[in-house]
Amino acid sequence: MGKTTEQEEYEQRLKDKLINDEEVISGDDGFYSYWPKNSRGFLTSDNLRFIAKYLDEKSQSWHKELDEYFSKQRAEDQARLDPLGFNE
Repeated sequence: MGKTTEQEEYEQRLKDKLINDEEVISGDDGFYSYWPKNSRGFLTSDNLRFIAKYLDEKSQSWHKELDEYFSKQRAEDQARLDPLGFNE
């Protein structure tokens, strides 16, 4: 399956940016995102992997907090829906 024009345009926009701390923001969902302000050139695949790793590391504690919250919610829901433990 070939790339669509939309995908190619998206990848080109990524190549036109570089990362700095002011361009890494916490979104409404709590995860960090790269929000480029100015075009400063292209990005290599290594640059993109670095940005992805950096964002994942910054978001790791929030991801862990969400996992713990939803695990607790699932356990509470299961206990409420199956109070006698038949589905364990």
